Amino acid sequence: MDNHAELPSLRTKHEVARAAIEARLAAGATFSTGIYALDALIDGIRPRTFTVIDAASAETRTILCGTLADNLNIQGAKVLFVTFVHSPEEIELRMACRRMNLRMEWLRNSSGRDISSLAAKAEAYLSAIPDNTVYLPTICPTVDEILLGINHAMNAHGVQVVVLDIGGFEMDRKDELFWLDLGRGLRRFASTGSLSVIAAVSSNEEATSCLQISATELLRMTSEDDGYSLGVILEKSIDVFGSVARLAKQAVYVDAAGPHMRDADAGSISVCGQASFTRHFQE
Repeated sequence: MDNHAELPSLRTKHEVARAAIEARLAAGATFSTGIYALDALIDGIRPRTFTVIDAASAETRTILCGTLADNLNIQGAKVLFVTFVHSPEEIELRMACRRMNLRMEWLRNSSGRDISSLAAKAEAYLSAIPDNTVYLPTICPTVDEILLGINHAMNAHGVQVVVLDIGGFEMDRKDELFWLDLGRGLRRFASTGSLSVIAAVSSNEEATSCLQISATELLRMTSEDDGYSLGVILEKSIDVFGSVARLAKQAVYVDAAGPHMRDADAGSISVCGQASFTRHFQE
C-alpha cells in the first residue's frame, strides 16, 4: 500500500443532500407538456434537457410545436418559439382557433359564421391568454444566428423553454456540419443555461441523426393504422437528474380544433385549460 497516495475525498450525507437539492433548485421549474401521454414518456419538460422529435410529417411537426408552446404559455413558462417555415401570425391563429373551437380551414370563407365568431371572441381571447411567449422567425439561418437569437431571448425575456419548429426547403439543404454544430450549441445552452430545448424535425434523416448525438432525449412519431392517432416512441433518454423508468410508447391525437395535439385523457391540461377559456368567452 502506498502511504503517500492521496486519500479519497469523503462527503457526509448532509453535504451531498444539500448539494443535490441546491443544484436541482438552481436548474429551475419543470412543466407539463400539456399532453399527458408525452409526460408519461419524458416526465414533462425539464430544465437542462435537449429533446429531439422526429415527427411523422411536416404538418404534425408544426402542430406539436405549436401545441407545446401554447400549453407552456398558459402554465406561465417563458417560451421562445423559433419558426423556420410558418409566420408567427399563422402559429398564433392556429392557437386562437384552438381556444375558440374553430378550424383554420373554416376561416377561408370570409363570409362564414366562423369569421364572425373569431371577431366576436377576439378581445376576450386576448385578455384571457397569458403573454409569456416570444417568437424568432428565421429563414435559412446560420448556426450562430440561431444561437445568438436564443441567447438574446434568455437575457431579454428570461426564456425557460426553447421550441424549434425546423423545416423548409432551405433547411433541407443544410449539410452534416451544420446539424452537428447546431446540436452541440443547443445542448450547451440546455446544460449551462438551465433551459429545456425541444427541436422538432421531419423527413430529414441527416438532421435527426446529427441532432440526436447531442440530445438527452429522442422521440419518434409514427402514423398509426387507425388513421387518426400517432405513436410516440422514446428511443433515447439520458436523465440528468437520475434514471427514471418510463413507458416506451404512447399514443397522441390530432384534434381538428386549431388544429392541435392532445391525448385521449379528458383530464389533460389542454382540456382543463380550454374549459377556463370557454367560461371566459361566455362571461
